[in-house]
Amino acid sequence: MDLSIVNGSVYREGRFERTNVHIKDGVIAAIAGDLPEVESTFDAAGKWVLPGLIDPHVHFNLRVGGTVSRDDFRTGSMLAALGGVTTIIDFLDPADTLAGMRNAFEERKRDAAGCLVDYGFHPTIMGYRDNLRELADFVVSQGMPSIKLFTTYASTNRRTGDRLIAALCKESERAGFTVLVHAENDGLVDESTGAPFSQHGRRRPPLSEISEVVKLAQICEYSGGYCYIVHTNCGTTVAKLKQGFAELLREGRFAIESCPHYFLFDDSRYADRLGYRYVMTPPLRPAGERERLASLFDDVDVIATDHCPYPEEAKDHACLDDIPNGIEGIPYTLPALFPLFGERVIAKMTHESARLHGLYPRKGVLREGSDGDVVIFDPARSYVFDGNMPWHRALGRDGSVSPYDGVRAQGEVVATFVRGRAVMRDGEVLDHQGTFIPRGRR
Repeated sequence: MDLSIVNGSVYREGRFERTNVHIKDGVIAAIAGDLPEVESTFDAAGKWVLPGLIDPHVHFNLRVGGTVSRDDFRTGSMLAALGGVTTIIDFLDPADTLAGMRNAFEERKRDAAGCLVDYGFHPTIMGYRDNLRELADFVVSQGMPSIKLFTTYASTNRRTGDRLIAALCKESERAGFTVLVHAENDGLVDESTGAPFSQHGRRRPPLSEISEVVKLAQICEYSGGYCYIVHTNCGTTVAKLKQGFAELLREGRFAIESCPHYFLFDDSRYADRLGYRYVMTPPLRPAGERERLASLFDDVDVIATDHCPYPEEAKDHACLDDIPNGIEGIPYTLPALFPLFGERVIAKMTHESARLHGLYPRKGVLREGSDGDVVIFDPARSYVFDGNMPWHRALGRDGSVSPYDGVRAQGEVVATFVRGRAVMRDGEVLDHQGTFIPRGRR
């Protein structure tokens, strides 16, 4: 064996087992108590041994409106390693033709050349006008069985109409891909200019998500196929789906993703002088919606981050028109949500995410034959996030500010392995070359 991780509590799809994990040639060769001849041993005594976390919603090197998000694939994957994330899924730039989609794929692969962890992509459309069957066959054949679309941003031609969504849902059943949706009712969104950031939540109200997601569930129910709502943020949305579309949810045809910031913060942040730090879309919701979302945590399928931070100087403006939308999240997510939900959060960042995104059982599980992606997590450590976290030091951002500063955390990622190679130990990021992971069809 190349590596044996011993003496820890090993997480195996919802239960813990006292055993050892043995890795050979990047793959888990055995999970057994006995210790074979081994080149290297990691002692995980007193720690949890978790599958590498999956973050299926990040935006590295995102270029929108003349601004670029702070983290490229190099720095973003460093943060991933520090947060225990061994696989990320980013997005191709939006395309309106198949040729444009092919070009976006090639460009994104070049962007990802310096990624330290494994990665995949979600193709994205806007104003799409080519043959849908050819598009579907292309994304599935290239190991990207998902198509992201927006139901808002009509002002920038990113909105996809209901007729095309219904056709995509029907096509997704045939080809075996998932329709990923940024769901907001565009008719309820106020995109007029000149508003202060304090108005952000009111300009994109909760009803804009609730009504749009219910409509999308109806489309999926009648058209067939697979639909996945990214960054779900209202508890009422989840409750309405449970009430009216239980069979659709049970069949796995309609899935719900949410993000850590929607469980931790509410729209009262926009009344603060530093409220610009919390400008992302969709916005934070009223406290009642946040609390209801938390109460329905078990009905959320996947936790992702929508990681898309910008430098403080780019965010620090009074007017919404001048503030790029996005918030960080990757290194904070597990220790920030663990105090709220305990070990329940792990499944939504490992095997449940892997199943929905075509990565199972290669990723998201600790079993023989799976990739040797392993995270060592110390659940006992309690602390508060501040400007002196390991990721600040690793990236030379000591003292930098974060929306998460002051949030209570529980647990610490102490080591991260990708395919049996250490990419982080004790806060030090180690050089490693991630690889593109083709995902399987539905």
